[in-house]
Amino acid sequence: MDKRIISIDSTKLNTLQMCPRKFNLVFNETRSPLAKPDYLERGSLIHRMLQTYYTLKKYRTRWQQNNTTHEDVINICIRVGQWYAIKQQLDVEEVVEILFQFKEYCRFYEHDGWDRIIAVEQVGSLVLYEDDKICILYEMKPDLVLQLDNGIIAIDHKTAKQRKQPSKLANQFMGYCFGLGINNIVVNKIGFQKTLKPHERFNRHTLSYPNDVLEEWRDNTVWWIRQLLEHIREDYWPANFTSCDKYAGCVFQDVCVKERVAREYELMRSFEIADHWDVGKDL
Repeated sequence: MDKRIISIDSTKLNTLQMCPRKFNLVFNETRSPLAKPDYLERGSLIHRMLQTYYTLKKYRTRWQQNNTTHEDVINICIRVGQWYAIKQQLDVEEVVEILFQFKEYCRFYEHDGWDRIIAVEQVGSLVLYEDDKICILYEMKPDLVLQLDNGIIAIDHKTAKQRKQPSKLANQFMGYCFGLGINNIVVNKIGFQKTLKPHERFNRHTLSYPNDVLEEWRDNTVWWIRQLLEHIREDYWPANFTSCDKYAGCVFQDVCVKERVAREYELMRSFEIADHWDVGKDL
């Protein structure tokens, strides 16, 4: 019998733990809402500009050769953001606010010492678990990996409209640490609170994990993948109704409240078939 290879990442793992039915709709049937939530669009836009910014900073030694200033780099990133925003559904006022906050962020952290950049949104993977029957691959794409004096550290950018401490029990953060063989990660929060000053809006939280916590995360993840294999084998994807109203609310709520015979129509009416989700497509 051929060994089964299963790939997982923090987005898939979060969705599986939240609701197996949602996992099936998102990753097996690749259903995506026609109207994208604003918070997803907002995060996507600023991530695209930050990716450009730190890629250019990675090659900062070349700036002087071309008489390039820090403001020139910011303006390049702004043009990238403007082009990317055309394809989004955000209001013009929202786009203007995001571009403003990006400029403020770059100017505030211009001399932060984050200059020894190893990788910017580079995809990586490792074998999380393997036996005679299955091989579980964990895939990840950290926003930023830096070389510091005491070792490397992963950075994850997060946008927010409210001041809130990041959760240490996030699959994403523990997964990055386990995958990179490190114990620390920085959550780089970019706040959109208009009434706060830059030093209050922009915060960097360092999260640290003992090795035992990361090993337990690995064991926990393997258990959930075994549950996923059972769902696949039975082709049964139960709903977890305790997750329907969490965060901004599940996008499939209007589907699940319909009678079963009417759900396919609701999916066809409000959702499109998206590209298959694959963090490791660039590997």
